[in-house]
Amino acid sequence: MKLEYELIDKTNINLATSIQYTIFPDECAYLHYKYSIDTNYKTEIYYIAKHNNVPVGITGLYTQDEIDNESIWLGWFGVLPEFRSKGIGKQILLDTIEKAKKFGKKYLRLYTNDDGTSTAKPLYRSVMQIYEKYNNKDDYNYNGNGLIYTYSLCNEEPNKWNDRFANIKEDKEDEVQGNDIWKNKYNILILSNTENEEFIEDAYLATAFRKDGHRVTIKWVDYEEDLDEKFDIILRRNTWVEKGKDTTYFKEKNDILKERLSRKNVKTVNLIGLDGMGKQYLCNLFKQGKQVIPTVDNIEDINKFENVEEYVLKDNNSFGSGIGQKMVKREELEKEYKEGYLIQPKLKFKSEIQCYFIGQKLMYIYEYTPSKYPNYPKPNLITLSEKDKQLACEFAKVSNLKYGFQRIDFLRLENDDLILLEIEDNSPHMNLEKLDEDLRDTVINEYKNNIYEYLGVNI
Repeated sequence: MKLEYELIDKTNINLATSIQYTIFPDECAYLHYKYSIDTNYKTEIYYIAKHNNVPVGITGLYTQDEIDNESIWLGWFGVLPEFRSKGIGKQILLDTIEKAKKFGKKYLRLYTNDDGTSTAKPLYRSVMQIYEKYNNKDDYNYNGNGLIYTYSLCNEEPNKWNDRFANIKEDKEDEVQGNDIWKNKYNILILSNTENEEFIEDAYLATAFRKDGHRVTIKWVDYEEDLDEKFDIILRRNTWVEKGKDTTYFKEKNDILKERLSRKNVKTVNLIGLDGMGKQYLCNLFKQGKQVIPTVDNIEDINKFENVEEYVLKDNNSFGSGIGQKMVKREELEKEYKEGYLIQPKLKFKSEIQCYFIGQKLMYIYEYTPSKYPNYPKPNLITLSEKDKQLACEFAKVSNLKYGFQRIDFLRLENDDLILLEIEDNSPHMNLEKLDEDLRDTVINEYKNNIYEYLGVNI
């Protein structure tokens, strides 16, 4: 695995501190980072680790020549939780060892707390060459739970530290001061499914908030209830599951979360939307004569469709990638129909149009030709006529969504008319990874400002 390393400097110190806070929630490296910058990296140097230009962790090195001029120490090393168990931590550690060799020291050492909760300890055991308990009564030693690991950077066997003073106490004092400096930042929870291919877009969003110094945690909908009120805002993003067999578990956990948060004083975005309550709204819009795909919820109403030989059956609560959707012939309809299904005519169309909004502001438009399902062709960015833009914006108002993302999907019929396919205001996939970098940055900044407005931040 090839990783990139970005030196922590004045331009990215907020991002680095936010990443560090996510990994070590009760500790703050801000003053350590600032000291390394202010002293031109003479005794310590730190990096943001990236994979495909997305931050995945941190690492660093520092010397204490007044204590031991043969050693260099690993400082503020860790991997963001959403990128763990992928081999990234090991690669960062191995790369840091290579960086350490350039300093001309004999040993790389690291100090850690052995309280039984460390997720990095198995990694240290597999890479570092020796470890030992650290119990120096003149230092900060976590009630005797300290461990020191050593790796030889030369041809000699590594020597133990043997409980010499390691100056951990001073580091802890700096962390306390850093916590005080950082206390006014927001705690943000992004709900996302890190197993989905589209997770990259939520990693972009997390990075954007972290660049502003806010603490960002990423969890799926089954996270622990005691975390609810620890966050200033919960942003529902792409939490959908991609396999039909996972939908029952997802629906159960998702319903529990929505009900639970509805009882609490927690700000949420895209959590409970029109689309999240099923597709019944399509029936209502069709009854109102709106420019929408014909949709009914009982067989008796199919006489509203003209000259239809094949139908689409959808579970009213269906979502994502056409899960639960089936095509049936006219003669099969009565046999296949079940209560809770929606019925739509199978239509001939040229393409699928997706209009992407932040709140009520149209940001960009993608066209899939002939359709995004089931083969997902590469979409093209397009512009719409003023008439079609107005149509999209009118349907965006149906959800009454002011904060967060929403996507309005249309079918372009063979006569070039647009009809509404669905309104996705409940964690829609926004295709951010397919946008060029400039447009993506514009969209992400607009989204951030939209969320800050909701939080009451002056922007």
